[in-house]
Amino acid sequence: MSHLDPDILPLVALGEQELTAADRAHLDECPQCSAEVDALRRTAAIGRSTIVIDALESPPPRVWDSIVDELGLSIEGEPVANTAAGTSTGSSGSDTAVAASDAASEADALTIEAAPAHPRRERAVQMHGRGAQRRPGGWTRGLWALAATVALVLVVGGVWSLASLPQTTPIASAELLAFPDHPGAHGEAIVEETGPERSVVVTLDAAPIPGTFREVWLISADATQILSLGVLDSQTATFPIPDDVDLDEFVLVDISAEPEGGPPEHSGDSIVRGELQRI
Repeated sequence: MSHLDPDILPLVALGEQELTAADRAHLDECPQCSAEVDALRRTAAIGRSTIVIDALESPPPRVWDSIVDELGLSIEGEPVANTAAGTSTGSSGSDTAVAASDAASEADALTIEAAPAHPRRERAVQMHGRGAQRRPGGWTRGLWALAATVALVLVVGGVWSLASLPQTTPIASAELLAFPDHPGAHGEAIVEETGPERSVVVTLDAAPIPGTFREVWLISADATQILSLGVLDSQTATFPIPDDVDLDEFVLVDISAEPEGGPPEHSGDSIVRGELQRI
């Protein structure tokens, strides 16, 4: 019994190849071809499940240029080095995925997926050996081709997603100076902005006071308004700043010593305090 061309099995698994009625009937009746397609579909499903498609953006042309150069591929009309056979070959059009050559022998006609708006992605590379006779294990090469495509999507998508993450930028800082009752204490506060979110990184160097804990506050310039950000239970901690807090009004960062089990209000025992300055 003749089987389906192994070169089209990855395309069938990806839903990019329409089968003739005869090929469809063969696939329905042949356990070997059906198992091959099922294995390829599982590989594609695993690759897709690790990517949030909506979160990916289109990489700039330089990304695809680097991929083409790294793999030794070419656009139509340009030579491509064939390190296995020691020759060069031209390229012709196609539109599926990336594949490697078959060691030091025949190479399957495999392509790099085309994407609009860039000539190096609109032209696919076709290696020599299209007319080679089908050999046992061809579906395995197809599986590796599909796996290579999934890996390429993961790498490019992951790198591009990381490059697109919001950057954290310091926007204000304050040196926190000691009050007379706490000589030697010293601290620092840095306000950071990540996208629409703001936070303050607070550091305090001071001797512990038995029976108390340390609380971080934002205080208005005239000391008529005060907002607790939370408890500082280590030397350095980060506290989110509520969206409705105006840092042009709440300009003072204060760290106080609060008695265990005391009221929620400021104890009046400030360890350090400083005024935020815009960076």
